Amino acid sequence: TKEHLWKHHSITISETSIRNWVKRYSKKIENYTDTLSPQVRERIHEDEVELKVNGKKTYFWRAKESKTGFKFSGPVGRRSMENCQSLNRQIKKRCYSSMLDRKKNGKKKIKFVSDKLPHYKTTHNKMFRNVTDITHGIPIKAKQKGLKYNNNEIECEHPAVNERIRLMEGVDDIDFVECVLHLKDIMDNFARKRNRKSKTPAELAGINLDLGRNKTLGLIHILRMLCPEEFIDSIIHKFYIYH
Repeated sequence: TKEHLWKHHSITISETSIRNWVKRYSKKIENYTDTLSPQVRERIHEDEVELKVNGKKTYFWRAKESKTGFKFSGPVGRRSMENCQSLNRQIKKRCYSSMLDRKKNGKKKIKFVSDKLPHYKTTHNKMFRNVTDITHGIPIKAKQKGLKYNNNEIECEHPAVNERIRLMEGVDDIDFVECVLHLKDIMDNFARKRNRKSKTPAELAGINLDLGRNKTLGLIHILRMLCPEEFIDSIIHKFYIYH
């Protein structure tokens, strides 16, 4: 990014400044998108992907809705109950009311799907008991066990995460890594169509922001209108336009 700005726009910026921009503004974008409530239609697949940040093992907690492809980003950190609960608290904050409405209206309950890590079942029973169901400990060869699906819906997303981390080799700032991965999921939700003929996951989940053709820039325009004081610095604004 530093070289791009210099070659194409004659702007000299340090790598530290760019990193600080990403950390600062990705959090502001996330604070806004986290207020939006996607419609959950079928299953929520949960998993933690193993990462190596500066040679040290860590995990990125995330979830994905099977019908729309909408992603929920959790923390980057240990394989702990606390981090599992952090991911599910976000899902509960954004989707619990719609889950409860489905139950009250007699519709089929939303189902959580997870692997054998006991944290998922414990957290589900604590946060979503009697409102949703859970298929816990789902095997890879699910059809042999009489199940119609496995956990591939979220597991197939792991290679893209690992590829993004490989591009950041040597980075030891966990907070920065988390910001980058959360921003990646936000762009997947709001700026990238699920397939060529389809809508974005956010649009499929009932979040229609009318972002225009350049959806990334459209999202920034919404933030500028809501919080104009955050975008006074024109150089920072240009940085995001170029991306």
